[in-house]
Amino acid sequence: MRYLMLVILLFQFRTSWASTENEIEFYSRMAPSVVKIEAHNTNGRVSVGSGVMIAEGIAATNCHVTRFAQSIEVIKGGLSVTAESQISDLEHDVCILKAPGMKTRIVKKSNAKLRLGQEVVAFGYVAGLGPRMSAGEITSLNEFHNGRVIESTAAFTSGASGGGLFDRDGNLLGLVTFFRRGKNEGSHFSVPADWIFQNLQKLPAKPIGPLKDGEPFWQKTAANQPNFLRAATLNADGQAESLRSLSQSWSEAESNNPDAWFMLGNAYQQLGQDDDAIRAYHKAVSLDADHSGAWLAMGVSHLRTKNTNEGESVLRILKSLDYKLAEKLMLVKIENCFETGDDLTC
Repeated sequence: MRYLMLVILLFQFRTSWASTENEIEFYSRMAPSVVKIEAHNTNGRVSVGSGVMIAEGIAATNCHVTRFAQSIEVIKGGLSVTAESQISDLEHDVCILKAPGMKTRIVKKSNAKLRLGQEVVAFGYVAGLGPRMSAGEITSLNEFHNGRVIESTAAFTSGASGGGLFDRDGNLLGLVTFFRRGKNEGSHFSVPADWIFQNLQKLPAKPIGPLKDGEPFWQKTAANQPNFLRAATLNADGQAESLRSLSQSWSEAESNNPDAWFMLGNAYQQLGQDDDAIRAYHKAVSLDADHSGAWLAMGVSHLRTKNTNEGESVLRILKSLDYKLAEKLMLVKIENCFETGDDLTC
């Protein structure tokens, strides 16, 4: 009976973004602002990606889609417009195409503060088809070069690059850009919309042609990538010792960065050192009380070490921050109850 009550509790705070707006209605409202990008490369091949319309006749996309192009087509339905010029920021993987004559719905940039657990939707031409959409939530916000690179569970694959990451109100948060698949989990990253509009105002437009100088930050060798990306890759691959070493150095160099401590906690947790993990997670939430990922991981470590009271305290906090993650922690608690057979503590 106790287990039944726990399962019933899960449904008391299970909701969905689709409950406030039908998925079909959301798709119909947002799809017109997402375009298909065809980059005709110097080697004769065609690279297919996505873009979002940020102004009349102006589309934003990823530079890795257009990097080797000698001509670029911006396509929506039966309309195909040849881009006349391009503003490029290759390091940040943001390119802005000027395609006069492409008239479709224009996106609005979100001015709201992003938060962990926030519901998001990725839109793009997956495999050249679509556009397709995928719902998820923000799992990490990584400070980098006057912006916050967004990691989310809104999954996408090849062809979606340059498409939009939107909030539930249809405001643009970023461009879906790259993903990492790993042993433990996958990570999906979007570059921030702030970079788009900063570049639109500051950088000059140039004729369409191959981009020769530099490469996107995420395509650089591991040693030259930002710490958050190196850590995310090691975490996804389950390389706990390497993650511990990197995160220790990172947390020492940036002691006020909650994500550095969060990743250090993840390393200790993977190594089975839950007490050390809890201390690292405590440091993370002391720096960012809304870091729902650290709260969840801390709760898991408390439950693994049979600290049921501490686990309950974390669960109460997590319910106020992110119902989905609270649900996950509740499921961990139920699993522990079944494994131990200790009905009194559950």
